[in-house]
Amino acid sequence: MQVVQKNFDLFNLPYFTGDGQKLALRAELGTVRRDFDLSWTEPWIFDYPLSFGFDAYHRTHLRTTHVGYGYQEVRSGGDLRFGKEFFDYLRGDLLYRLENVDISDISSEASQDLKDEEGKKWLSTAIFGIQFDNRDNIFSPTRGVIAGISVNNTGGFLMGDKSFIKGYLWGSFYYSPINKIVIEIQGRAGLGNSYGNTDKLPIYERFYAGGADTIRGYRERKVGPRDPYSNDPIGGESTLIGNAELTFPIYEKLIKGAIFYDIGNVWENAGDFAQGSYKQGAGVGVRVKTPIGPIKIDWGYPLSDNEGDKKEGQFYFSVTHGF
Repeated sequence: MQVVQKNFDLFNLPYFTGDGQKLALRAELGTVRRDFDLSWTEPWIFDYPLSFGFDAYHRTHLRTTHVGYGYQEVRSGGDLRFGKEFFDYLRGDLLYRLENVDISDISSEASQDLKDEEGKKWLSTAIFGIQFDNRDNIFSPTRGVIAGISVNNTGGFLMGDKSFIKGYLWGSFYYSPINKIVIEIQGRAGLGNSYGNTDKLPIYERFYAGGADTIRGYRERKVGPRDPYSNDPIGGESTLIGNAELTFPIYEKLIKGAIFYDIGNVWENAGDFAQGSYKQGAGVGVRVKTPIGPIKIDWGYPLSDNEGDKKEGQFYFSVTHGF
C-alpha cells in the first residue's frame, strides 16, 4: 500500500499543500516482508535547482529458505539526499545513510559466514551516483536509454561497525521495431569488497541472483555461491546479469504479453568477475494495469543446471512501477 502527495508543503499548517514537495508513505505487509517507509523531497532548495530529501524506514525480511533467506533481517534507519540536474537528461545524487542491521533466527546448520553476522551492526554509508535518462516515457517507454553508476562507501572515515565499498553499473535500452511492440535490453554489473577492520563483505550486503528481478527460471537468490552444508545461498562479491524482453499489447492499455531471456551469475570473489559459466532462463509473462499499480506475472524455465536443483518452471508475481 502506498500514499503519495506530490504537492506537499511541510510548513503550511494545517493544510500541508501547495509547495510542490513530494511526500510518500508506503507499507508492505506480507508473509515474507514487512516494510514501512516514509519519504519527503523538496525539488528546489531556496529557488535553486538542487533537490533535498530524507527517508526513514523499518524493513523486516522473515526467515524462509523458499526465497533464499536462511535468517531474519531487520533494517531500521534513514538517509539524507541531495540531487542536481546537470543537463536535460543527466543528474547526480549524493546520499548519506545511517542504519542498524539486526540478523537473528539463524539455523544451527547455517554457514559460518552467516553466524558471524548474528546480532546488531551499525552501517554508516555515503553513496554517489550519476544517471542518464532520455526515455520517451518513464512509466511505459518505447525508445531511449536509462543508465547509471553508483559507488557506495560504508565505514572507514564514516565510522560504523563494518567497512566495505561497492560499485554498481546498470543500463536499459528500449526500442520499438513495430508499433506497440517494445524490446528492452538490460544489463547490470556489481563489485564489492571489504577493507579496514572488516575481513569479508557482510552476507547481507553481497550480491544475489535468481528470481523475478534477476534471472527468471530459478528460485529466489538461488543462483551463485551456496553453503556446502545447509545449501543456503551466501551470495558473492561480484555479479553480472543481462535481460532481454519483448512486450506486446493483448488488450489495449490494460494487458501486455511478454517474452523474455535472462542470463548471468554471481561470483564469490570480486576477482572472479565474469569468469566461468553463466545461468540462463527464458519464459513468458503478462503485465496488467490495476488500481494498485501495474502487476507483473512471469513463468520462467531454467536453461542451465544449477547446483543440483530440480529443473522446473517457476512462477513470479510482483507489483511494478512501469507498465
